[in-house]
Amino acid sequence: MTLWLAKEAGIASLNHRLAEGSFMSRNYICSLGWVAAAGLLCAFFLAPEQSAACSCVCYFPTWGFVSGGGLIPSNSRGLLWWGEFEGATGTDQGLPVQIASASGELLPVEYELVSKNRGLWLFRPRDGFKIGKSYVFTTRQVCQKPIRLLLSNQLFGGIESERRVNVTVSDQAVVSPAGPVALKVSSPITHPLGIAAGVSCGVSVNAAQLPIEMVLPEAMRAFRDQLYFETIIDGTDHWSPSASICTPVLPGTSWQGEGVDLLFSICGDTPALAHEGLASGRHTVEMRASLPGTDVSAVTSKVEVELRCKEPDNLDNGGPAIRNVSLQAYCARRSFTGVRNLDSTGYGWRCIPGDANIDVNQACAEQYSSNFAAQLLSEPPGGPNDWRCRRR
Repeated sequence: MTLWLAKEAGIASLNHRLAEGSFMSRNYICSLGWVAAAGLLCAFFLAPEQSAACSCVCYFPTWGFVSGGGLIPSNSRGLLWWGEFEGATGTDQGLPVQIASASGELLPVEYELVSKNRGLWLFRPRDGFKIGKSYVFTTRQVCQKPIRLLLSNQLFGGIESERRVNVTVSDQAVVSPAGPVALKVSSPITHPLGIAAGVSCGVSVNAAQLPIEMVLPEAMRAFRDQLYFETIIDGTDHWSPSASICTPVLPGTSWQGEGVDLLFSICGDTPALAHEGLASGRHTVEMRASLPGTDVSAVTSKVEVELRCKEPDNLDNGGPAIRNVSLQAYCARRSFTGVRNLDSTGYGWRCIPGDANIDVNQACAEQYSSNFAAQLLSEPPGGPNDWRCRRR
């Protein structure tokens, strides 16, 4: 079953909070510097003949838009942008973002700092968004390629590519729900899992795993791509795993996507330079979705979960018959940097860059075994989080 891929996955960052201020802190996998450093460590400090060394395709000092396109709420404060920008440049021509009307007329641009130390900004027309109007946002994504020189940490130039996002302003605003929303917690399993690790980019570990998903209020679902998601475990937002050092994760998403996550606890010793995961035992977990630059947010109920290692599930003959699928891992195995969803449907997922097709059947077979096949839990084209792997 071949599929088109999902929301642009962005660059990773260390387990740090966003700067204190008006915006919620975000889950990051690694900082821009650490992505570069880890890739460079692998590329530069190992002998050239070591084929297992990690060498990332790109380091992104500027990723560009975090927010997706399509319909935006009437109370949007702008599109979230991630990259190197120092603020006031004097002219709109010097800004990293240009905004045009649907007819192509360039509009004056206004911007707002979200997190200086994380490079997160909001960009919008200076006169604000007008209900029913469409806008074209343009920026340039910068990819720097490491040079494989022994004992020489260098980044080679910058390859820029234009990125455009088209949005239309809805007459509906996003509002906070009256109370907590539901958090769906799947059945725990113990099974091999690929996680980021230095030197080799990633490593497979045996881990107790627990998929979770935030159930968005109906009024928020149409604006999912404009929301900023966080996973909060034991009262902190430091949860930030990745499938590979070279698989960037966009701010406001997890390594599994928007509003979904995978908790894990490693069974046995943690490999060198790998993400440690959660400690074995009980934890509290909740998820939050917010509209950047506003006080609008939804928070799930706080749920207590337990992660304990056991004998690995026999995926062919035992354990749950239906399991979550990681499209991010599928793309990472093929040297893509992430995933994105074109239209907020199950059929909308693609590997990026290049919007390559995804074979979900193959993703299930690689993650579990050839006895598992893809299943869409709802009527085609389905929702973006409706893919599962079912035992044949």
